[in-house]
Order: sequence, then structure tokens, then C-alpha cells
Amino acid sequence: MATGRRSREDKGVVSLTYDGTLTEHGSVVFPQLEAAGLKATFYAEPALMLDSIQTWRAAQAAGHEIGNGCLVAAALPDGSLPAWTPEMIADDIEECGRLLAELFPSQGPTSFAYPLGEPRCADYEDYRPVVEKRCAVCRSGETGRNDLRSPDLLRLRVVPVPADNILGVTKVLERAFDDPDWVVLSFETVDPSAHQSLIDWLTAHRSKIEIAPLLDVAQRFSVGARPKLRLV
Repeated sequence: MATGRRSREDKGVVSLTYDGTLTEHGSVVFPQLEAAGLKATFYAEPALMLDSIQTWRAAQAAGHEIGNGCLVAAALPDGSLPAWTPEMIADDIEECGRLLAELFPSQGPTSFAYPLGEPRCADYEDYRPVVEKRCAVCRSGETGRNDLRSPDLLRLRVVPVPADNILGVTKVLERAFDDPDWVVLSFETVDPSAHQSLIDWLTAHRSKIEIAPLLDVAQRFSVGARPKLRLV
């Protein structure tokens, strides 16, 4: 587990993460975040990202992280990848890493997102060792919050946000006010009105909580000599 200091002013920290670089992420989420002055992490599904590459280049240039989410779309609802071998997973991670390096040369290393759920592949094998040999910062598929004093950067826990109850997550965020934690929110589909309401809530509470891309927060802590995700 990595060790480091607490965040600025001992505030709780929120990282907004969006899976799949979906059309609505570019057309709805990105403009809403920009209007509020908030930055987030978008985990790229390569084919969808390439369909709207100018949008994602604009998002990265504006300060958002475009991370590696190459496995998210392929996973079953429980998060597993039963048709994938560890070798296939390694190849996909490395290929997406090279693509991100080519498309976003100014970005530097990026974080990786596991599918939500069990990190299992063919023969029910745990594929986390494959990922951890290639990635320095990983958003795991495990639900929970992260201790800002010593977050495990290879297995950061996540709070999934359902599209139909997006404001329900504010109760989780309020608990981070008194006992500063790092809360990593995960979105897939979003309802524009509900998402805007959450953005408004976050903006109203910026004196109590910090909002920053996942990698920006992770870089405040030592990641030792682990390999970077971007592979060239």
C-alpha cells in the first residue's frame, strides 16, 4: 500500500470518473463539468473514443484525464471476463496505452479502471497481477471509500452512481466532510438533469470537499518504482 500525506487542507476529496467515453459523456457531462469549473477522469473505450476523438482531445486539453478503460465494455455484469486469458488482457491494456500515448501526447501516464465487480478471467483466474505489472494507479471494481492517509493506489475503491438515483450519493459524500476520505465516484449512463443537480451540489460544497481527476489526486502520493501505464 502506498503512503503519503493527506490532501490539501485536510478536505475530503472526490474524483468523478466516467466509464466508456459514451456519446452522452462528451455531449452532456463534459459541458456541464466545464461550466462548473470541475475536472474529471473519463475512462476510454477505444472504439467509442475514436468516434468522437476531437471531443476527447478538447476534454484532455481542458484538464480532464483520459484514462485506460479498455476492459470495461467487455466485462459481464459481475465484472468478470471469462472468455479472456491473462495474455489477452495484457495485450489489450498495452495496446490501449499506446493509443492514448499517441492521441494525447501531452497527457503523460494515465490511470486504469477495472470493470466493476470481480477481477476474474478465464478459469476464474485473478488477473490483477497482470494489471499491476503495467499500471501504477488503478481504480478497482471494489465498492468503498479510500483513506486519504494511505490510499492503495493499485486498488482504489469506488462508489458506483446509478443514473436513476444520482443524488443519493450525496450522503456518502457528506460523511467525507468530517473524516476526510477520498471518494471515487463511477458513472456509466447519466440523466442530464440529475447529473447537473449533482454538479450543483458539489459546487455548493467546494469549501468542504475538493474535486479533482483521479490521477491528479494519486500523484500526491508516492507510487515507488512501479511501471507507468503509458507503454510506448
